[in-house]
Amino acid sequence: MEISKWLPAGEARSVRRRIANRLAARALEALDAGDRGRARGFVIEGKDYPSTEQARVARATYKAAKAQAAEERRRNAEQRRVDEAMRQAGSMRPPPPMRMMPPSSMGMTPP
Repeated sequence: MEISKWLPAGEARSVRRRIANRLAARALEALDAGDRGRARGFVIEGKDYPSTEQARVARATYKAAKAQAAEERRRNAEQRRVDEAMRQAGSMRPPPPMRMMPPSSMGMTPP
């Protein structure tokens, strides 16, 4: 931003938009790599620059990835609750009934 102070207004605007696009591209690359934390940093840094189409796409993509991760965490927590309830229910059940052994296995033969 320091350099853009010394440039004519039109050129400064162009430089700021290019910086915004470059930050957006890096945010999208980070999201593609699965690094939401890094993408978040680029999206936040991009707020200091003009909004461009690429910056809007990067923000929307980051927001969608964040929502998807939250939903996945919610689903996993619910599955853990169900699994724990099943374990608890399994430990509170009475033992299964004894199975009758066929007479031949007890040394007895049918008449």
